Order: sequence, then C-alpha cells, then structure tokens
Amino acid sequence: MPVTKETILEMRRTLESDRELCGNDEAAKPFLDFQERNLQDLENSWAKRNPIAALDHVLSEIEADEIGRDSATGEEITELAADIRDNERTLEAVPAENRNTPLFKIAE
Repeated sequence: MPVTKETILEMRRTLESDRELCGNDEAAKPFLDFQERNLQDLENSWAKRNPIAALDHVLSEIEADEIGRDSATGEEITELAADIRDNERTLEAVPAENRNTPLFKIAE
C-alpha cells in the first residue's frame, strides 16, 4: 500500500503524542528521535516520488498561514542550512539541457 501525505501526517501526530506521553523521558528519547528520523526519511522519499503533491502540500500550508508558526532551535537552523546547501549542490549538478523542465523549475 503506498504511503500518502495524510498517513505521514497521522504518524507525525502519533509521534508527538508519544513524546508527550513519555514526557520526553531520557530513556525514551533515543527511540523517539530514531522514529523521527525514520519519519523524515519516509516524508523525503514520498516528496521525491510525488513532487507535484509535495508542492501542493507546501502551498496549502502557506495559504493556511501555517508556515513560520514554530520557533526553530539552533540545531534545526543548522540542519536547515545544511539541507539548503545540499539542495543547491544537487540543482547545480542538473545538466543544462534539463534546466528548462517544469520539475526543475519547481525544485528550483
């Protein structure tokens, strides 16, 4: 069964609930963090397989004014900066003849 964005969002809600239930207990934290990374990998994989749906999801979040509601930690900002650099390197590696395609424009 293919994973949908709704499934991923439900998994995120469950993980948040699990964190609250555990009270961020130090013994549970490594397991919850591991699941967070797995969930992020799943979400990234879904976005790569469904770029148009991923873009639609981001646009709906922007339209609903959901972007920027959370305050990022220093660690999250560092990770975000690393992701941006990785994405820029990936975009630079795309051959010139493929830079005019709609998917490249979306990625850009």
